[in-house]
Amino acid sequence: MWDRRWALMPAASLAASRFRGSLGAALAPLEKMLSPAEAMASQAVVQFHEVQSAVPRGRQIFNVLLVILLMVLFAAVYKRLKGEPRMGCVTPRTKQRANEGLYNGDEDRQPYFAHSLFGCFDNIAVCAVSFVCPGIRWADTLRMAGFMTFWMAIVLMALVELGTLFGLLGLIIFVVLGVFFRQQMRVAFGMDAGGITLLTDCLSYTFCPCCTVAQEAQQYEDAWNAEHPVAKNVLAMQRTVGPAYDSATTNGY
Repeated sequence: MWDRRWALMPAASLAASRFRGSLGAALAPLEKMLSPAEAMASQAVVQFHEVQSAVPRGRQIFNVLLVILLMVLFAAVYKRLKGEPRMGCVTPRTKQRANEGLYNGDEDRQPYFAHSLFGCFDNIAVCAVSFVCPGIRWADTLRMAGFMTFWMAIVLMALVELGTLFGLLGLIIFVVLGVFFRQQMRVAFGMDAGGITLLTDCLSYTFCPCCTVAQEAQQYEDAWNAEHPVAKNVLAMQRTVGPAYDSATTNGY
């Protein structure tokens, strides 16, 4: 009985091989028909993924352009409401308080920022603008410092926003610009500059940008209120260049 089964094994193997061959021959036309369809399906999947990845990118570009547009509109409103910086438009008490904070004329103390990094609430108006629209407040500070015009600083902020499309590039540009001009402010007020202050300024702009913007803004607001020599130099320079100052009142920011 077992001998008969073993004798039938070669015949069964041969039959199975012939069946596989005939099945492969029968399916060959079907495979040829399916190959273009498979290629089209693969191409459709690739295109779908490309479109799917392009949609968030397009949305990101739209959001950045929208932020820039809103920033420009708010900047125009802010500049019109505040006007140009002026001296002599505050009460004597405000002038004295600003003067004491800046250590104006006190040679026994090393000059430093009149307000601490977390003294944002010393001036509520400056604090609000610094946290809601830090780019606009930063641009106004640069204008008050005489480093550049208000709208030129807004253009720099627009470039920072565009840099966010490329990952951390926007943050890097913002920190570099912030540290550079903060160092210029230190030099203008006779503070320590360079060295370890480069590190501290970099950390301030990286981790506490709004507080840093508010601190610098209050420094120059106090300088103008106290008629500090730094503000007087800026005013003299502006008057030499052109009639940049008009009769608009600026008290409150």
